[in-house]
Amino acid sequence: MNTLRDYVEVIFQDFPKTKANLDLKANILESMEDKYEDLITDGKTEQEAIGIVIAQFGNIDELKEAYGILPADEDVEYLPTEKLNEYILFKEKFAHMIALGVSMIILSVLAVFLLPEGLGIIILLTVVAISVAIFILFGLRSTEYKHVDEARYYLFGNDKAEIQKKYNKFKPKFQFAITVGVALCILSVALFYIFNDTFNVGDALSFIPFFGLIAIAVYLFITYSIRNSMYNVLLRDEETIKEMQDEKSFEWVYGITMPLASMIFLAFGFLKNAWHPAWLIFPIAAILTNGIIEVLKRRR
Repeated sequence: MNTLRDYVEVIFQDFPKTKANLDLKANILESMEDKYEDLITDGKTEQEAIGIVIAQFGNIDELKEAYGILPADEDVEYLPTEKLNEYILFKEKFAHMIALGVSMIILSVLAVFLLPEGLGIIILLTVVAISVAIFILFGLRSTEYKHVDEARYYLFGNDKAEIQKKYNKFKPKFQFAITVGVALCILSVALFYIFNDTFNVGDALSFIPFFGLIAIAVYLFITYSIRNSMYNVLLRDEETIKEMQDEKSFEWVYGITMPLASMIFLAFGFLKNAWHPAWLIFPIAAILTNGIIEVLKRRR
């Protein structure tokens, strides 16, 4: 009997350690043991019974094909559970830090309006420098998980089921966060005009609730979007992989438009002292960039 157990263990050693495969292994072993007992009852010797059972078991490659099981060979990479948990923790921290950096830059613009010109510009540039350092630091650290971000792996069944449960709990939070973010953006514009026109407090003070709410909205957008993208990567299907490849193939467009938008914003700010409405260049650039990418996708 131990011979059959050892045989099944060897056969399944290259299979992913998923619950489905473990159940399949247990069922096969149970069937082989039942057949072995029947043969012994019919008067076969132990060696004869084992030989017959193994011979009737069939070809292992046919079994893999029948059940659609992928072997853990050099052509298929499985993400270890420890590495998966490490990746999730990093992506959550990455999302918060990137969102924090962008929100800091948005809030630092207030210094230009509320403080003396020289001091305001110094604070703005200092915050931008700190934020860029954060982007570079976490960008470099993210390269450690490049193979995960590019979906060059398979998840074990138990891990994938657990990730699916977490994603099901996360989706309502994601939808709520995006809804709140959009509402804050609309409210920020309304408050700007209310403070500026109704209460006549001036542009400088009117920008406090405007940029404050925008910073909160952007923080929500970035944090929850990165986490949502993380789950899409982990639970990806062929369509998701194609979308990821499309997005990555056009990342160079952002590398052109966003630096240009920053240059235009700083030029109008320093040369014309028109920080407002020069900030509008950023949402305009984002919209134009997405439009350009969609055109390029369709042409391809």
